[in-house]
Amino acid sequence: MEPKQFMLFCLNFSGMVYVNGGSFLKAYVIYQTCAFIIFGTSLILFAYFEPKPLIAKLQTLHFLIALSQIFCKFLSIALNQRETVDILDNLEKLSKEAFTDQKNAEILKRANKSSTKLPKIFMYVFCGYYPLRTINLLIRYLVFKSPQKFVEASWIPPFLASNYLTGLIYQVATCLCTGFTNAAYTGLIIFLTIQLSGQIQILRRAMEDGYPIKECVVLHQKLLRLFFRINRLLNALMLAEYILSSLYSCISTFLILKSLSSGGKGVANNAYVLVLVLLRVFLICYCGNIIQTQGEKLHSSAYFGEWYRKSLPEKKSVQLMMSLTMVQPFKYNYRRILTVDMALFLKSIHTTYSYLTMLLSFADHK
Repeated sequence: MEPKQFMLFCLNFSGMVYVNGGSFLKAYVIYQTCAFIIFGTSLILFAYFEPKPLIAKLQTLHFLIALSQIFCKFLSIALNQRETVDILDNLEKLSKEAFTDQKNAEILKRANKSSTKLPKIFMYVFCGYYPLRTINLLIRYLVFKSPQKFVEASWIPPFLASNYLTGLIYQVATCLCTGFTNAAYTGLIIFLTIQLSGQIQILRRAMEDGYPIKECVVLHQKLLRLFFRINRLLNALMLAEYILSSLYSCISTFLILKSLSSGGKGVANNAYVLVLVLLRVFLICYCGNIIQTQGEKLHSSAYFGEWYRKSLPEKKSVQLMMSLTMVQPFKYNYRRILTVDMALFLKSIHTTYSYLTMLLSFADHK
């Protein structure tokens, strides 16, 4: 499967993109949207009607933060699906128009292979949570004889909750969409980063090997325009990821500590969720680092190329390109206020620790 077709399949599977899709795909998108609404409503009803000790409140808040974060991704990509598909089309077009020599063909081959293989691996990781959790709950019910009533930190209709299996099926049917959306969103960021990084490497190679300056400048302008479109599509989501993931990680860690102090029940589930959240933030920040590094290397390639042997107009073109690489660097950022890189990941860990310290102090006081 070609890289673009692979990514479109993943987005279709998550229900975020249905451009040129048939009736089944549109019905599937409606199901995904309804599942988000039902799950969110169930959480709110649980928080309102059920008894609320601190742990139950935090568990519900835990789910609400995750759902808000994931639904924002789903809604943002779904509302901008034509822009998303057009970006994928432009990346594919750039790959076909790239400088056609053996070195660049190898760069494209590696980029295409990585941009399908890596997202696939991480999508299995993110999608695997709910199947594994469902299997775990079924084993507990069938082998260890769990209570007949299904209990979860969300409201379940009484006629379903009275039976363990029907409650479990309801919970899986309303929650499964969150795993698909998380997986497809993370896969999309990895895919776009690897493809764009490959194109920047080709431009660097062209500058270093003395390709016509005019063609290099044109390719650089195309890449800049494409990068700005990608950044506009993802920057608000990355900001929400940074803010909400710190809260989510804090509550997950707190629940793990409380579970350890009360016999260890629920530790494995909360630990797995915590690892997934941290992994997702790490991947997004690492993708930001990759693009930023490639942009810095592009500036060096432009500077150390043999531009001094070119004509005066070509020298001016190189000067303009070098200025653009400084003024408009390749950096995932939110309105140039928040830059997405590994420093942001460390800042997220520090923020999580601060929230956790405050929450532990509050719990001890209570």
